[in-house]
Amino acid sequence: MIAALKAAATGRIGLVGAAGTVGDRLAAYADAGLDEAVLVPATGGDPGGERTLTAVARTAGLA
Repeated sequence: MIAALKAAATGRIGLVGAAGTVGDRLAAYADAGLDEAVLVPATGGDPGGERTLTAVARTAGLA
């Protein structure tokens, strides 16, 4: 599905990129008033999904 989307669209509907990029986007959302985000890694059912969630939690200061 992601391959069918243009790169710009993917970046607008999801947090995509390196840990620092995702952290910066989360911080921008928080600054804009967001108080809750839902994270669903594209690698659900794969050990990579757990690594993704752990990395985002570290970046957001939650782990």
